[in-house]
Amino acid sequence: MERFQGELFHSARWSEDFDHSGKRFALLGAGASGFQIAPTIADEVESLSIFQRTAQWVMPNPMYHTKVPPGETWAMRHLPFYARWLRFMMTYPAFGKRVLQDNGSWFQCLRKPNVELVRTGIMRIVPQGIETTDGTTHPVDVICYATGFKHNQFVAFDMIGRRCTLCRPFTEFSRRTHGRSKSYRTSTTVMSID
Repeated sequence: MERFQGELFHSARWSEDFDHSGKRFALLGAGASGFQIAPTIADEVESLSIFQRTAQWVMPNPMYHTKVPPGETWAMRHLPFYARWLRFMMTYPAFGKRVLQDNGSWFQCLRKPNVELVRTGIMRIVPQGIETTDGTTHPVDVICYATGFKHNQFVAFDMIGRRCTLCRPFTEFSRRTHGRSKSYRTSTTVMSID
């Protein structure tokens, strides 16, 4: 990763002063984080390459971007557990993963001429961008890891480089959940970083 010549960061570390406009932008991840980021920046970047390992289940929700009414905002801030009660959370294994909601903005984003959905696996990060397993190099200026938010992990794959290896299989998580969470046990991929 240190050889990449552009900007590289996790979406949790997106700096407020970072200007993405006019850049060739790679978004690694098309889950909940990617679902929010891609439609927001698609019209402002030169190109947007979204790297998606697996497709997500999507539930239409025309009110997805509707502002939360003031009364509900107050209740979420002041009434214990109201936000948890209000929020619709599926329990696994219905679709095996969290179902994402969309009011059409995700699919409209994917149809834009400057947006590309890449389903080919990533081989490595190279100085000029991302090389996929089919040998294609995707030149980009920015790589943003939209790999989710877990309190103790920021990437959903093992990173192997010349100087270090960040191995984080999900066996510990599986052990704590008695093996019930199959979607997490199978979500580890390996990426070689030169």
